[in-house]
Amino acid sequence: MAIILEGVDHSPVMWGKIGKHVVQGTKLGKMFIKIKVTPTNPRTQIQQEQRSALAEGVLRWKNFEKLLNKSYWDLIAVNHRFRDGYRAFLSSFLVTYRMKLTELGNHTLAQIYSIPLHILPLNRFVKLPSIISSANKNIFYDK
Repeated sequence: MAIILEGVDHSPVMWGKIGKHVVQGTKLGKMFIKIKVTPTNPRTQIQQEQRSALAEGVLRWKNFEKLLNKSYWDLIAVNHRFRDGYRAFLSSFLVTYRMKLTELGNHTLAQIYSIPLHILPLNRFVKLPSIISSANKNIFYDK
């Protein structure tokens, strides 16, 4: 069902479906219509592994990193122009996951042994938060 209204410039504004077609937009009285296409979801093994790894990273953030090292990852985010520490952590986790996947060749083992590496800060004079113990620093710094 399509809906037709009068626009600000007194031209018809329409959106919705007309049969198997979808109104993409209207401008100055002209309608742009296209055939509705449902995007494919290939559900390949690689795609499922990547989604699973992303879900694992999110769980690790919620259950561990957010509670213990949030200020650390926020600092890394500022130095590397991420929006926040969550995105910096996930990026680092996925990079190490891919490295472990090529090294071990097994998706499950790669998820287990993926420990986010510290990305060296752009500004090396920034003091790390005191909440991070020396043991944690050794995990995150790739020496």
